[in-house]
Amino acid sequence: MKPYSPIRDALWLFSVALFALNKIWIKPNFSGAFWHSSLNDVLCLPVWMPIMVWLFARLRLRDASPPRPLEIVVCWLFWSFVFEVVMPNTTTFGGFSAGDPMDVLAYGVGGVVGFAWWEHLRQKKVKAT
Repeated sequence: MKPYSPIRDALWLFSVALFALNKIWIKPNFSGAFWHSSLNDVLCLPVWMPIMVWLFARLRLRDASPPRPLEIVVCWLFWSFVFEVVMPNTTTFGGFSAGDPMDVLAYGVGGVVGFAWWEHLRQKKVKAT
C-alpha cells in the first residue's frame, strides 16, 4: 500500500475545496455566523493535520501513515492555545483575532471528523495487509 499523502486523502481534498469555496463564493453571497465565523475553524484540523504529518514523514520524524489520535489532540490543544489565547493577547494580532471558546469547540469538531476518517483509512490499510 502507498504511504499516506494528503493528495490521496478525500477528507483533505474536500476540506481544502470547501475552504476555498467558502472564501470565494459562500461568504460573499450568504449571511450567517456559521459561514462567516465557524466553517473555517471546523476545517482547521482536516486541512492542516495531513500537511503536517506528510511533512514530518518527509523529514523522517514519523512514518507515512494518517494522523494518529494523540497527534490530533496535541494539535487541537496547540492551535486552540495559539489562536485563542496568544494571538488575541499579542499587540501584533490583537486587532485581528479575539479569543472565542466556540472556536475551540469548532477545532475539536473538525478533529473528531478527522479522527473518524483517518481511523477508517488506518483500518482499511490494516485489512489490506
